[in-house]
Amino acid sequence: MVEAYTEDDVAIIERLIEVILGREEVQNFLRSHGSTIALEDVDPATRVVKLDMRGGCDGCDSQRDTLTFIKKTANKFLREKGRESLEIADVVKGNEDTGPKHDRFANSPVPLSVRGNERP
Repeated sequence: MVEAYTEDDVAIIERLIEVILGREEVQNFLRSHGSTIALEDVDPATRVVKLDMRGGCDGCDSQRDTLTFIKKTANKFLREKGRESLEIADVVKGNEDTGPKHDRFANSPVPLSVRGNERP
């Protein structure tokens, strides 16, 4: 059984997802499909990240591929930084009624620093 995230762990995962979603190539891809994706929630007990997916993402056949890409990118970065203990269990589409936890991630100029200052 995997240990639940602490409050600090959740903050790291939230920031990591923000950085991934804010990357220029991700934003360009989403814009080209008329889509938006935003963080909805991180469940500390299950380590599941929920994303609010709208526009072209909603109901898209490649939705699962997008979610898998985000999970793999995040976990790869965590492993490279020696933070395997924080790996994400799953990334899923959230509840449309809840909406995103944050309005916009792409405008943050501060790079994620789990250990060091490299971006995922």
